[in-house]
Amino acid sequence: MHYLKKELYQLIQQDSKIFDFIQESSLDGIWYWDLQQPENEWMSAKFWQTLGYDPETKPHKAAAWQSMIFEEDLAIAVHNFHQHCQDPQYPYDQTVRYQHAQGHTVWIRCRGLAIRDHTGKAIRMLGAHQDVTALKQKEELLERCNQAANIGFWEMDLVSGHVFISPVLKKMLDVKSTLLEKEDFFYFFEGGSNLFTLLETADIKENLIHEVKLNKKNAGEAQWVKLIIAKDQANKEIIYGTCQDISQVRGYQQKLIDQEKKYRSVFNSSFGAIGILTTSGLLLEANETALSLGDLHEWQVIGKYFWDTPWWSISKEVQNKLKASILTAAKGGEVSYESLIRVQEKNTTTILLSLRPIYNDNNDIIFLLAEGLPIQETLDLNTRYHSLIEGTQLGVWEWDIKSDTFSVNQHWASILGLQEAHLAHLDTETWQAFIHPGDLKTILPKMQACISGQQDNCECEFRVQHKNGHWVWIAEKAYIAQYDLQGNPLVIYGIRQNINARKQAQEQLRQSEEAFHNNFKYAGVGMAIVSPQGQWLEVNAKLCEIVGYTQEELLALTFQDITYPYDLDADLHFLNQVIDGELENYQLEKRYVHKQGHLVYILLVVSVVRDIQGKVLYFVSQIIDVSELKKAQAQVQTLLDLAHQENHQLVQIRQQLEKENIDLKLDVETDELTKAYNRRAFNKRLRQEIDAMQQQEMESLSLVILDIDHFKQYNDTYGHPAGDIALRKVAETLEKTKRSCDFFARYGGEEFVLILAETSAPAAIASAQRLREAVSHIKGLRRPVTISLGVGTWQTQMQAQDLLQAADQALYQAKAQGRNCVVHYQDIL
Repeated sequence: MHYLKKELYQLIQQDSKIFDFIQESSLDGIWYWDLQQPENEWMSAKFWQTLGYDPETKPHKAAAWQSMIFEEDLAIAVHNFHQHCQDPQYPYDQTVRYQHAQGHTVWIRCRGLAIRDHTGKAIRMLGAHQDVTALKQKEELLERCNQAANIGFWEMDLVSGHVFISPVLKKMLDVKSTLLEKEDFFYFFEGGSNLFTLLETADIKENLIHEVKLNKKNAGEAQWVKLIIAKDQANKEIIYGTCQDISQVRGYQQKLIDQEKKYRSVFNSSFGAIGILTTSGLLLEANETALSLGDLHEWQVIGKYFWDTPWWSISKEVQNKLKASILTAAKGGEVSYESLIRVQEKNTTTILLSLRPIYNDNNDIIFLLAEGLPIQETLDLNTRYHSLIEGTQLGVWEWDIKSDTFSVNQHWASILGLQEAHLAHLDTETWQAFIHPGDLKTILPKMQACISGQQDNCECEFRVQHKNGHWVWIAEKAYIAQYDLQGNPLVIYGIRQNINARKQAQEQLRQSEEAFHNNFKYAGVGMAIVSPQGQWLEVNAKLCEIVGYTQEELLALTFQDITYPYDLDADLHFLNQVIDGELENYQLEKRYVHKQGHLVYILLVVSVVRDIQGKVLYFVSQIIDVSELKKAQAQVQTLLDLAHQENHQLVQIRQQLEKENIDLKLDVETDELTKAYNRRAFNKRLRQEIDAMQQQEMESLSLVILDIDHFKQYNDTYGHPAGDIALRKVAETLEKTKRSCDFFARYGGEEFVLILAETSAPAAIASAQRLREAVSHIKGLRRPVTISLGVGTWQTQMQAQDLLQAADQALYQAKAQGRNCVVHYQDIL
């Protein structure tokens, strides 16, 4: 007899606990291990018979079985062994997989007990095997049903801290192992730490149901699951539960809403009704949502043909359609359609019903899965949002890239002078046929960048041909609305606006400016644009002829430089009156000093051009050489009248041009949603400020880049209209909080920028903190929002892009530090 077997018999006789342990384990083999000589391990005959081997051919060595156990399970068993040896309270109990001699998998529950000497040191290990393969096969059948309904299963041992998860849940959580530590398991669920505390402390007598969001490793759309948690009443140390992905509910609603809504985010929806049917249509099981939908009890529906249940008692037509759909699903087809059903208090509602078969391993259909998603509210919203879209007076279009089909609304068609029905079969080729050939080379690369996934939106202005033959200017914006699982674009949405009037105004302004410059250049009198400091900014050839200087020479001087000293005081006196608003213009006779040294008598007429705040931009001067005319006063008077008339007309033209130019500038440089300056205006202003720094016109310059924290989540939760409101509220708050000298613009999406002239790094950080604090106290939003801010300060030799990059890196660090904070670029160097 093997010495270990003999020793075991003696232990059984000496210690009743050993016998109790063996008795409690439904044995399919036992083993006894010498931990002091770990290569020796005695295994009972049934140990090997359970695995399909002849016991006589197997040595009593620990290495004999280690090649048969799955490597992943061996690691778990070794871990538990070491824990048990160190702590007697830590159980050695796990379910592992062995490879049977015939090649199939045998599931074994392996339990063990360390035998310790008088010091507590583990010197032997007694273990028992229990074959649970049949139980596992039943679990696999249940798992297939769960897979069809996308339901995962988990079981947690409160003592060991191990959590076993089913393959469905393993895939859902995107992990590599079906065995997790409890802390790791609950990390995947938003608020999981609170849930874990509840499970450890509460006496769970009834099932707990929670709908929570998964914390996914990979960024993407939010995934919601429904957790049902129960405690094993026979073993209080075991907690088990199910986890079902309910993101599909949102997916169905998104699909319906996307067909009609172009600017609407996904609506939250409740979990759908689920039923399990036989292939003949008998209802075997219905979930609580299905029962509560009709205010029903199980005894009223279970065991009945599905079409005979109260939900479908609306009409024979509804019942017959359901019968036909069940027959289709029983033959392997999948059915989905909208239907009215009976709900509480004999009311009706619309659901999206889907029927699909459930297969076993032999590919036989064993059940039918019925799912009903309430969509009545969505249909009602479709009607309301359709009215909203039509009220915008914008052309709206949707392009299904895979089928190459376009759908447009009436406003889109009206821009072309057509009816919506005329464009029912619109495809890419037809769409391009409406576009001006000269504009296609600009548009097509932008659209191709969207289709290839290089960018998710594009904007362009181009011409389309009206049915009457003329060309209409439009502004169009497009963005990708749907992707497939590989990240390829599926659907593109777009809006277009008729900007013909704006383009015509721009052309009129261009023509007016061209006319002014031609009159200026070729005028028969000297003309000049002069800065408030007297610097010649623009001069025409006639003025150069009068004073004898070349254009380059004159632009390097001021009018004071060539004015006869005795005439300068009178000129400056009138000029200051114009600056102070006491005069709109003035004229006087004065003398210039010709380049060759002699005096030139001129008649000077000066008018002023101001900005919309009344600040002087420049002066328009008309200079008439009256040296020869001094002899003939009458002729001088005539010339004065003529000069006055021309001056008045030129001032009117110039002022009108300035007004139109300012209006156009505001239109071109202002963000439509927030009314802040846009990115174009920002880039222009930043270049000006950088130039000023490089020319040492300013002592310091700082830049702040900020964006709204978790704004995509805000949009996904409350919708784009709510997101637009949040953007406007944030922009208004920033505009009110910033200093009057700061330049504020929307940089794109939820990102804003501020240019802080004459502002050092400490002052810029203080300003950024004030902005952050102000935004955190905004009222009237669906939930409070915060911002993260990055600050950069100009250093010698910096270009605009360098300063932008510094502030952007600081913003990235602010987000990495937890958001809702300010980081200066120097602090991360």
